[in-house]
Amino acid sequence: MNKKLLSLAVAAGIAGGSPAAVAAVDFTAKAPDAVTIATEQTIGATGMVITGAPVAATFAAGFSIDDTNVSYIRYTISGGSFAAAQSGATITTSNLGGITATYSQGGATTDDYVIFQVVGAGGDLTPTDTITIAPATGIVVTGAPVTIAYALYETASDAVNETNALATDSGTFIDFAAANTTAADTVTTPAIDVTTTTGTGAVFVGGNPAVIGAVNTTDATGVLTNTTTVAANTAAIEASANLTVTGDFTFTQDLVSGAPNGTYAAAVVYASTAADCSTNNTAATSVTATTAVIPISGADVNYICANANGVSLIAEQTFTASYDSDGATGFNDESTALTLGTLGKNGASDSQELVLTPGGAFTNFLRVVNTSNLSGDVSFQLRADDGTTVTGVMLGSISGQASSSLAGQNSTSLININDLYAAAQAADATFDVAGGKLRVTATGNFASIILQNISLSTDNTTFGTF
Repeated sequence: MNKKLLSLAVAAGIAGGSPAAVAAVDFTAKAPDAVTIATEQTIGATGMVITGAPVAATFAAGFSIDDTNVSYIRYTISGGSFAAAQSGATITTSNLGGITATYSQGGATTDDYVIFQVVGAGGDLTPTDTITIAPATGIVVTGAPVTIAYALYETASDAVNETNALATDSGTFIDFAAANTTAADTVTTPAIDVTTTTGTGAVFVGGNPAVIGAVNTTDATGVLTNTTTVAANTAAIEASANLTVTGDFTFTQDLVSGAPNGTYAAAVVYASTAADCSTNNTAATSVTATTAVIPISGADVNYICANANGVSLIAEQTFTASYDSDGATGFNDESTALTLGTLGKNGASDSQELVLTPGGAFTNFLRVVNTSNLSGDVSFQLRADDGTTVTGVMLGSISGQASSSLAGQNSTSLININDLYAAAQAADATFDVAGGKLRVTATGNFASIILQNISLSTDNTTFGTF
């Protein structure tokens, strides 16, 4: 057995100090709190050293250690190794008499275990007395959780061969977690106003500005950097960050003499810490027809806001985004994909819950009435008995209908359900009524709508309505 016999005699006054003074991981607790390191830290090919006061482990002795006959303690690390030779490692105990530890084996650089010969310094240690190891040079990690195992042995050979342990305990010593998280918060976006006579489809209900999404960066608690002296949070791990929002931003373009000119002022899209977009905290650095790039700093909820020019039509859409951070020194760059808010129109809808089988015994017709004073497009949603649906079937795609637009106070001609079903299958070839009935919803880009349902008897002599 390799005995370097490097003695570590710990004075009783120091040894009697509370392990809590070094904030050790307490494995006598029901749920020990491991040292948690930020996953965002850059770990090189040779690993990363975790140092500092919290990198210490406290175990109950588990069996008596007397002040005459020597015992042996073995610490084994899984998922990591010692950063340097452990000749200077210290062992302390809650027993006021203290403990004398003599280095026996292991504990060299890259080793994953160390054995100490121990004896009570001023009296016996009881099984409930605690023993703390604090490797002063730290632990080398590779990014995987590190566990530490404590074992007390009567003889040196048992300690070397890991047999006949008098007491054992183990648990997670060093763990990893994200220092922050970035997610999209749910927001209520304003509707695109298609019921107004001015700027129809080009303005938001309630006017400018409009919230189109929210991004929430939240700092974790209890996550540290590798020195364990600094909390790992957004300020510590990110040098800078940008949010790139993707969507149709043509509604924000500049106007010249009242007409869109294809250029974009960056300030029309911005991040606000106010849910109502009342403050422009960070303006976009660039806006194009399809993207807006906004710098983001710190952990906070940032509401993404946009101003419509009142002339360009606002597209129904769902915005997406990418949150991209440049890591501070020693931290990785990161990217998070997000789905933001959805814009829809405030048009009216009406439904018929019983529409007869396409191609069935009875001929079935639908009729749409625009009861508002504004023109607008009409679309249909069809739902089969099994719940499958097809949406966005435009009026103009139906045989016999010249346009998707329906003028104010106008009605469509009678729409044969067979023709509507054919248009639905053209939009989605997988949609199949399978001989069943339909539920149909008509939506108009205007304020009020009526959907009527008429069937014709098999002898073509009688109409009926549902």
